[in-house]
Amino acid sequence: MSIELILTSLIGLFSGVISLHTDPKDKKYRIWQLILLFLIVSSAGTTMYFGYQKEQESKRIAARKDLQIQDLNDNLSQVNKQNSELLKTVNLMQTELQTTGSDTKFIRDLLEPLGWSRGNLSNPSQNQINQSLQASQLLQTVSGDVEQRKGITVQYFPKNVDSNIVRANLENLGFALVTGNSSNELPTDSIWFGSGVDLNSVKAVAYTLLGAGVSLKAIRQFSNDNRRGLVIQVGGDPDCEDRPTLSAEEIRSASRFPLQSEVTKCQMLF
Repeated sequence: MSIELILTSLIGLFSGVISLHTDPKDKKYRIWQLILLFLIVSSAGTTMYFGYQKEQESKRIAARKDLQIQDLNDNLSQVNKQNSELLKTVNLMQTELQTTGSDTKFIRDLLEPLGWSRGNLSNPSQNQINQSLQASQLLQTVSGDVEQRKGITVQYFPKNVDSNIVRANLENLGFALVTGNSSNELPTDSIWFGSGVDLNSVKAVAYTLLGAGVSLKAIRQFSNDNRRGLVIQVGGDPDCEDRPTLSAEEIRSASRFPLQSEVTKCQMLF
């Protein structure tokens, strides 16, 4: 019960008791009249005071809400500004104009931290740049943290990327890495993972590789873990060489990735 209701109820009660137990013939009647009048005025004043306080509190709440909405709008404006900068970068290569030396350096400065090799940076395609930047942006939205991923091992033999940067980027995400030199010439184009690996961790690895300019063709779960329940393997699959590269959006929208046994000749991914 609010203090306003308690006070007005008590004042009303005292007023009623006084009006019932005072005799107009009594000499003290005028005094009681004054007391009764005081109580009535006090009751009205109390009601007005608390009404004013409620109005002021409502204004303060509304002001706080307006401030929160303004903060959200400012944050949204900042995000839109960042997205706009990325789109400008992508459009730079989509205009089909000859890039100048400064344009090339601008693109290189954006892609090098993502793990692009010097060879790939010499002649990147418009689509590769587009997908790399989108993947890098989507990586920031993947849930999960370093502690959650410490139990997951990524087995990867880097090819056609800056291996030091890609390794550091994966380690920063929390994964344990097993790397080395590949024994075959197949291009890196596939990811396999165990049943204990969560979907977001798989996507985080995929975005990291796509951001580094890797053309991923397939993402699949081991049909049989065989002690690889918490393992993500990155390698090449000869059946997938002719398959179109997965886009960052296709990876983002996937609610699951198929078992290896569900895929025939790399033809059906989702």
